[in-house]
Amino acid sequence: MRRTFSFGRYWGVDLQIHWLLPLFLVYIVWINRPSDMRGVGYALLGGVLLLLSVLLHEVGHAVVARVCGFRTRSIVLWPLGGFANIEMGGAARWQRAVILLAGPAANAALGLICGGAWLAARTALRAPVELTAMLSYATMANGVLCVFNMLPAYPLDGGQIAWLLLDRLLGQPWAARVMIGISAALAALIVGASVALGDPLMGVVALFIVAGSISLNPQASAWMTRQIGLRADPGYRFIERKEYQRAVDHYSRTIPRKASNANYHNNRGYAYLCLGDPAQAIPDFSRAIALSPGAALIYMNRGNAYLALHQPELALADFHRAAELEPSNVFAFAQAAHGYIAQGDFDRALEQADRAMAVAPGHVAGPLARALVYMHRSPVGHADHQLAIAENTRMIALAPAEDTGYNNRGYVRFLNGDLAGAEADYQLAFARLPDSMHLLSGKAELLAARGDAEGALAEYQRLAALDPKHMFNHRELAALSFQRGDQRRAAEHAALALAADARGVLAPSPCVMSYYVRGRLDFQLFVCRCAQDQQVDPALVHLGRAEAHRANGQPEQSVEHYRAALVARPSWEAALFGRGMAYAAMGRASEARFDLVAVAERGGNRFLQRLAREQLAAQSSILQPS
Repeated sequence: MRRTFSFGRYWGVDLQIHWLLPLFLVYIVWINRPSDMRGVGYALLGGVLLLLSVLLHEVGHAVVARVCGFRTRSIVLWPLGGFANIEMGGAARWQRAVILLAGPAANAALGLICGGAWLAARTALRAPVELTAMLSYATMANGVLCVFNMLPAYPLDGGQIAWLLLDRLLGQPWAARVMIGISAALAALIVGASVALGDPLMGVVALFIVAGSISLNPQASAWMTRQIGLRADPGYRFIERKEYQRAVDHYSRTIPRKASNANYHNNRGYAYLCLGDPAQAIPDFSRAIALSPGAALIYMNRGNAYLALHQPELALADFHRAAELEPSNVFAFAQAAHGYIAQGDFDRALEQADRAMAVAPGHVAGPLARALVYMHRSPVGHADHQLAIAENTRMIALAPAEDTGYNNRGYVRFLNGDLAGAEADYQLAFARLPDSMHLLSGKAELLAARGDAEGALAEYQRLAALDPKHMFNHRELAALSFQRGDQRRAAEHAALALAADARGVLAPSPCVMSYYVRGRLDFQLFVCRCAQDQQVDPALVHLGRAEAHRANGQPEQSVEHYRAALVARPSWEAALFGRGMAYAAMGRASEARFDLVAVAERGGNRFLQRLAREQLAAQSSILQPS
């Protein structure tokens, strides 16, 4: 069932009424308790005048927003008043404050006009009593609307203006605490007035204020959303318990009966995304957006799905839209930074990370995004990696109970050869979070780098027990088992990794395969599986065999397969990179430099481009032309 109905469109603004609005007029009649039909008519007229005053209030917001260069999508009238859907993405604080002040100012102006007309009608014109009564009511209604909306209670206009000021002075965390306290106190006064006057609608308004103010606190808002979700939607409980397949099954049964419910489509899409199937999730997110175009969360979810599918352009469009809808959404800016990192546009990524920190200085999302930018834009050993360590240290200070900062800082130190520093970070984190899978993975990598294959194998086996369907754990177990000569166990873990690989990352992705050029995995285990599939690209099979030969110390044989892959796919960066590394191992410096420079300068695959540059820098003495 539709919740709103349009009754006109003016200057690009859709005017709508909520389907519950007639109940408001019924309530007005009931609260006035008229004794005859004439009294009913006057009560209804008063209700209509009040609604017109509310409409003028919202029009005031829309007009000033238009003057400031922002679009108003719609104005909706509903039983608790009205609201204007204004796209204020990128608006400065003063612009937001002016737009917020415009509504009460419109009521104040209309109240003065009606008050002057009432005074003139009563004294000079000697108008009928009905007219003077109507003007008196309009004056009072607009005065009440002006004063009430200027109360410093969020989400009223006055509360939003107070929030802008407190956020500037105190920062978001303290501003949220102060605003929730003020709003709760005013809501309690309104409840008292509701009881004293016998007006239940005032109590509903108080609940609206409490709910709106709680939204300023992310933890409280998340708790409230969770409680509502658990009670209104059983499928939400499956998601809460991470039983994503059961959630998908539940929504697949429910959606045919309630196809217009945006939350059901969004939740099923989220469950698909958590199951590692972003391609299946996107249609659900798109349908949810069509049903609820103003929901920033759904745009965020679809953007994350596009990122998982390596489609950063589409992901960025969704993250930017989410930021327009919710300018204070720190995750919208942080995820946009991730999208630009995927594109290799590190300047814009850093700009988005800075905006995330400006929106929420006390949140870890901003420093995390900055750390990732510094890690990805420069090779190992660059000063940027020290900046990444500094950002991860900031994350630890902001959230000492979480593992992300320790894990990331340890990983950067690990990449830069500081094994002692990495181990210290992992030990500090383990003292707080002994069962963190991120930290167990980091510890396993550290042990492998130190040559402790037995210790690394034990940690990866522990990870596999905690998450039997995690493909990367099985991939590493396959590699370590192969290195120990245990071909049977290596094949078992390779098969488990491929079975868990819903997106086809391990076998078909040249980016991931080329990363393991360093010999950590025998790709023949995967290539045999690929060769059985008639739909697998022959170039991919040649690439896999080339990687396998090179991992086994047979660069001459690998070069032949790289050449075959390049015949099928000319200028393929993955094959060029691998052949360059094989030539380097054979001592053929000129050919090696030619292939690696081609990858480093081409830029089609940003990941391989960075690896090629690292190899050119690290092996400059080997790769000098003879």
